[in-house]
Amino acid sequence: MRIRLTRVVLTIVLVFGAVLPALASAEKPLDAEECSTIIVGKKASATGEVLLGHNEDNGNNVMVQYKVPRMTHAAGEFVTFGDSPAKIPQVEQTWSYLWSETRASWSASFSDFFINEWGVAIASDSCASSKETGSVEDLCKDGGIGYGLRVLIAQRATTAREGVEIAAALLDEWGYLASGRSYQIVDKNKGWVLQVVKGKQYVARRVPDDEVYFIPNYYTIHEVDFEDAENYIVSPNLVSYAIEHGWYTPATPGDYSDFDFAVAYQAGGTYNSSGNVLRTVNALRLILGMEPTDIRVFSVKPNRRLGVQDLKQVLRTHYEGTVDDISNGYEINPHRMPGTRTICTRTIEFGFAPKRASVLASSIIGGYLSRLDLPLDQRPGHLGIGV
Repeated sequence: MRIRLTRVVLTIVLVFGAVLPALASAEKPLDAEECSTIIVGKKASATGEVLLGHNEDNGNNVMVQYKVPRMTHAAGEFVTFGDSPAKIPQVEQTWSYLWSETRASWSASFSDFFINEWGVAIASDSCASSKETGSVEDLCKDGGIGYGLRVLIAQRATTAREGVEIAAALLDEWGYLASGRSYQIVDKNKGWVLQVVKGKQYVARRVPDDEVYFIPNYYTIHEVDFEDAENYIVSPNLVSYAIEHGWYTPATPGDYSDFDFAVAYQAGGTYNSSGNVLRTVNALRLILGMEPTDIRVFSVKPNRRLGVQDLKQVLRTHYEGTVDDISNGYEINPHRMPGTRTICTRTIEFGFAPKRASVLASSIIGGYLSRLDLPLDQRPGHLGIGV
């Protein structure tokens, strides 16, 4: 079945510091490693509903916006994606969704963002590299699933948790074809984080309603409560696989209370990256209103309820007014300082903050502001592309 794609009308908003070039790059920028995501729980949110903010660090490329309609599919229909030969059975009904596609001369599809008619939004951050070095042929079925994971969540999920459950079932069946990634999946009530490893290992954790979550480009799930099925979803052999590969040894045999997913599965160079650490420290400073005491926490309780303006502040920061700001009051362009990894950087392609709102007030770069209680074609939302 051919999918009919409708271009989404764009509102151009000049709100961001980084430049969005008009032409696609011939290759992936070497310094494009600074994606960042924030999830605000509904009880920590000024709106009373979950907020999501994201910077996609993938500069020198262009974005195309589509509205994909709700569709009914024939029995026996399957879907394939360009990064894998796997033929995945399609469900009878798929939902309408908005699709922000990155166009580039290299494989940039993992930068794409989706939000569907039920208000389920999906954004992701690379967490490469994981410790898994096995081949896709050995770890996955028929080439595995990669880009298709986010697409199928958008097509099929009516809630954030259902999105995680759909993803988990796909990963159990097909396996993940890329090194490592964190998927942030939210609706207006709940925020979930799904962190995947090449092959069939994954863990998902729900963001507490009264807390705020931030991720740069490394795994952020450490402690795992294997008895808490309400707030965690875990691959069947997550721990035993790590033990078999020498990535984790329990202090007490048979007691996995000291299991740390990020430590077990994240390659050391990625986890200890100064860019990742700096972004985490400075994001938490703004979220907490004070110096963070622990940057390994999954989420934190803010000192106030956060709104869209707070998300903008975090996603736009160059660490102004802190010991990490070396621009000297912008005497040096903060986007042109080699070796410095700020949250806002010159290669940010787009950012967004999907939210449910009765009145559209202001837009973050690439911000979706819409009433998620209305059908997709009746929402007063718009998409702003900042330059």
